[in-house]
Amino acid sequence: MIPSNAVAAPGAAIPGAVTPGTATPASATNESASKTSVGDLLTISFTDIPPGMMPEMRVRVGTDGMLALPMNVHVNAVGKTPTELQSEIRKAYVPNLFVNLSVVVKADDRYYYVGGEVKVSGPKIHLATITVLQAIDTAGGFTDFAKKTAIEVRRAATGETLYVNEKKARRDQRLDLPVYVNDRITVPRRF
Repeated sequence: MIPSNAVAAPGAAIPGAVTPGTATPASATNESASKTSVGDLLTISFTDIPPGMMPEMRVRVGTDGMLALPMNVHVNAVGKTPTELQSEIRKAYVPNLFVNLSVVVKADDRYYYVGGEVKVSGPKIHLATITVLQAIDTAGGFTDFAKKTAIEVRRAATGETLYVNEKKARRDQRLDLPVYVNDRITVPRRF
């Protein structure tokens, strides 16, 4: 786990960072907009089992891409459509734990938040893979008072806080961290 006050050194590997030429948690096409990604909040309903055994639940996809489900079941969720995920969850339970089980997966609305010294702060719809600097662009860019060397990124899935230096991130794309669903980006004031 990365300490909450960690700042990535130039050239250092960053967990979850998008490196040119590597796969991303979800591609940037319209088709991928319905695919599950890190930080998504999912509502999962189980049917065809005894009443009350596994009620409807809301689960967030962890930074490792996994869903932690009842009875110590873990399923990789990243990059799957709700239909594919329903099938994966069913395979994990049937026939090992249940004779029959129907699963319904619904993804909640997906947002990230940009605030502080940006021109248009507030929630933005998370449609595809996006980086911190791209997210700031969706918020109208920096104000004249922005402290661009300490952009704060708070991960919704883990609560950890990371920092991005705009100048270094423009020189080295690996330092421009990906933004996951429900992450909060805050640009502090210079003085």
